[in-house]
Amino acid sequence: GRLAFAQALIVVFDLIANYGFDLSATRSVALCRHAPDDLLKQFWLVMAAKLSLTAICATTLAILVLGVPRLRVTPELYAAAFLAVLGTTAFPVWYFQGLEEMKYIASAHCVSRLLTIPALMLCVRSAHDLAIAAAIQGSVSLCAALFILPVLVRTLPRRIDWPSTRQTVEVLKAGWHAFVSSTTSGVGSATTILVLGLVAGNTQVGYYSAADKVIRAVSAVLNPVSQAIYPRLNAMAADSRASALAFVRKSLIWVVLSSTAVSMAVLLCAPLAGPMIWGPGFDTSVAVLRWLVPLPILLSLMNGFGIQIPLVFGLDSLLSRAALICVSLNALLTALLGTLMGAVGAAVASVASLGLTLLFLAMHLRRRQLI
Repeated sequence: GRLAFAQALIVVFDLIANYGFDLSATRSVALCRHAPDDLLKQFWLVMAAKLSLTAICATTLAILVLGVPRLRVTPELYAAAFLAVLGTTAFPVWYFQGLEEMKYIASAHCVSRLLTIPALMLCVRSAHDLAIAAAIQGSVSLCAALFILPVLVRTLPRRIDWPSTRQTVEVLKAGWHAFVSSTTSGVGSATTILVLGLVAGNTQVGYYSAADKVIRAVSAVLNPVSQAIYPRLNAMAADSRASALAFVRKSLIWVVLSSTAVSMAVLLCAPLAGPMIWGPGFDTSVAVLRWLVPLPILLSLMNGFGIQIPLVFGLDSLLSRAALICVSLNALLTALLGTLMGAVGAAVASVASLGLTLLFLAMHLRRRQLI
């Protein structure tokens, strides 16, 4: 529970440092990928913005840890978990997505995540090793950045085109709506854990987090699909709106079918797989996992279309409204249901808030004949 609470707080900083560049910068790279000078300029614009945001996040975290008694007890835990933010800054997922070179992202992340398994088993021996566990889990993207560095050097001109402060601010202004919209699912999960910890305590956070990690890992299987769709959809929309819409509708069918299959597999395997993954004493997490079963479907629809279609077709403000609705609903429902039902209530709140947000987006997109 303590580890999950710390990681949930760091997720907020991680999302701020990322600033939705997986969407806004991917779009920019996709549009200028055949112009090397423009591509280099775009790369350093985004990196300057991310480094500035990361410095602000680090300073803010230090102030919080020093000023809040609950955080001040384990400052090393929050410092270790902050490695995830540094990794987000260093690993340019948005760059390779824009170039449609997904194999580099997949390979680097896969190797890095596999390395964490023996590291955790060798180094984490008891509950006193929380900071070590946080450091190992938080270093995945940093390791991936090291693996991908040779490819990055080969694809970019070997010079630094550092932008001015004014240009950096302009990039942040341009990416504001993408930032707000892209935080929907991430902030939603972090909000659930933070609010649940405040109203129900670390034990319920532990139960919820155990199930949430499983459902997020299973849902991540579908992430490459949405990551591949986005740059392709941008390129098609620039040439033909009709072709892009036809591609959306065709892809939507496959996303629904694949995510439904994943959800059904989780539902059927939860009673057996849960105890095998977590060990004894996690019966509550099995119940939570069952309540979270709709999330793979909802997340794949949100990430694949609820966010990407409005961005591609210039409805950025719609996404901002949807994100604010989702976070507000999630916090309110988690506070209410978490108090009454603990971790299970938090699971119900997560599914309900994301489902209602997706319904809000679908109604607006349908009205504009985009789905």
